[in-house]
Amino acid sequence: MNNKITTTKSESILNFSIQNKFVFVFFVLIFILISSVLTAFQKMEYSSMAKVLVIQNQQMQMDAYIASKSSEAITKNLSDAILSSSFRSKVIEKYPDTPFVFYASEKQKRNYWKKQIDVKIIPNTSILEIKTYNESSFDSEKFLNNIVSTLFETHHDYRLATSNGPQTA
Repeated sequence: MNNKITTTKSESILNFSIQNKFVFVFFVLIFILISSVLTAFQKMEYSSMAKVLVIQNQQMQMDAYIASKSSEAITKNLSDAILSSSFRSKVIEKYPDTPFVFYASEKQKRNYWKKQIDVKIIPNTSILEIKTYNESSFDSEKFLNNIVSTLFETHHDYRLATSNGPQTA
C-alpha cells in the first residue's frame, strides 16, 4: 500500500514538470516571436567614428601635468561645441550637401542633431571620439567628414580661459 502512494506522488511530480516544460517552451516561443517582429520593423542604421587627439600649443615654462589637464579642458569645450547650434550651422553652411533633415523649430533641429551625433571624451587622454549615425553608410561617413573638417577649420574659435589668458586649441 505504501508503494502505491509513492507511485502516485512520483506521477504527480512528473505531470507537474511536464506541464512546466510546456509553459516554459510557450514563453520562449512568445519571446522569439516578439523579438522577431520588433527587429523586422526597426530601421537599419549605420555609424562612422573618428577619434581626434587634442594637443595644446605649449609654452616653454608650462608643466606637463598642467598641459595635460589644459588639453582635457579644451577637449571638453570642443565636445560641447560640436553639439551646439552654432557649430551645426557652420557645418551646414560650409557643406550644403550634409545629410541633415530640416525641421521647423530650433528645438527639433537640436534634438535631431543630438540623435545623429555622439561625442565622448576618453578619460585622461584628451581624445575626442565622434560618432555619426545615418540610414545610409555613405551619408554617415560624409556627415562625419564634414563635422571633422569643420572642427579642424574652426577649432581656434573655441578658447579656454586660463589664468595666463586665453589659450587656443
